[in-house]
Amino acid sequence: MAACDQDNGIERSTDGVVRVPLPENPPIACFQVWPGDTVVLPFEDSDDMNLRVTGAGGFLTIDDGTATYVLQGYMSAVEKDLNDVVVETADRKPIDIPVWLAITDPNLDITN
Repeated sequence: MAACDQDNGIERSTDGVVRVPLPENPPIACFQVWPGDTVVLPFEDSDDMNLRVTGAGGFLTIDDGTATYVLQGYMSAVEKDLNDVVVETADRKPIDIPVWLAITDPNLDITN
């Protein structure tokens, strides 16, 4: 995947909060993340939340069925500590990225 367009309209506050708007056409939001960032995605937590989360090439990709969110630099930002980048829903509930990576990895059998 190519680098994210820095002119994507996604803003980072001075305290490292990245509020991602719901992307329209195409339904993809791509943005750079750094250690210490808190990423707030535009969907709420729910019991039937179904995410597809993959990590490859330094990117973390989250697909909620409506849109795709690409966090460029995520893997290097969390290289020392997975808590260095916090990903939250719009209602500010944290998404447990390692759990979602494990759940959606087709090569991992966690049923036993």
